[in-house]
Amino acid sequence: MKLRFGTGGIPLTTKKRTTEEGIKRMRALGLEHLELEFVYSVYVKEAEAPKVKAVAAQEDISISVHGSYYTNFASPEAAKWHASISRLVQAAERGEQCGARSITFHSGFFTGQDPETVHTRVVEGLGEAILKLEEKQSTSIMIAPELTGKASQYGSIEELIRINKD
Repeated sequence: MKLRFGTGGIPLTTKKRTTEEGIKRMRALGLEHLELEFVYSVYVKEAEAPKVKAVAAQEDISISVHGSYYTNFASPEAAKWHASISRLVQAAERGEQCGARSITFHSGFFTGQDPETVHTRVVEGLGEAILKLEEKQSTSIMIAPELTGKASQYGSIEELIRINKD
């Protein structure tokens, strides 16, 4: 275990804008980590994932994933809540195929709701996502809700500690 530094997304100085070339560019820059930005979509195709994993291993670049910005486990709308689970599962599964060790994401938004209700929805959503990943045997990737600095978002340090306990 060691501290690794890298970028969120492919470095801007990468000439050919592919994930594999981005990984090679990280090594050339003396960096050792790449966060795959699946914030708008899971852009690495299933067929490309083994190549990404192989290049990352060859270059000794660790990989993590940032999940969709459209995740909201606190949504009172069932369709949005279920879509959030699907988005997290898809990003985590593809990230794992790419060799990622963890996936981070923003858990949800308060939108005027009671904090206890939001907490319950977030915990239930994460539980569902974890169950789906276990069903797919995608269990080596760590689910890591992100600390947020916005009062409108669920994810303070206290809330994240509570999620972990629950």
